Amino acid sequence: MSFGLGAFALIPYFALSSPRRSRSGHEHHHFGYRRNSGVGRIAGHKLTHGILLLLTLGTALYGFTQGHLAVYTEAFRHSSLVHIMTIDFVVLTLLSVLAIYRDAVFSRRSRMWAVIGVIPLVGPLVYLVVDRK
Repeated sequence: MSFGLGAFALIPYFALSSPRRSRSGHEHHHFGYRRNSGVGRIAGHKLTHGILLLLTLGTALYGFTQGHLAVYTEAFRHSSLVHIMTIDFVVLTLLSVLAIYRDAVFSRRSRMWAVIGVIPLVGPLVYLVVDRK
């Protein structure tokens, strides 16, 4: 659903799930712990997070140096697809703040880590790369 509806498909999950419910017998998955499967181990590895962070920073640098804000603004005004995608991106960024906050509470890290989620894409990756206490 998230692929078709974007971040809006995640809103019911965040609204209906709570840290209290996750302690009532359901397994709570959080960001940094490795899974037993091969894909889970690769996805949870700090090297993977570091590579994704470097690729994200490179793509952002390319976008800022080669992109044109005036063209994007015009597309935002006239294209409903660009308009909805932008709103979806902002909602997803705000949901990452909530997800980082919940994980920080669960893993007993400082709740101030949630602030880093405001930085789109880079913030959650920095949270994953930085060592836990």
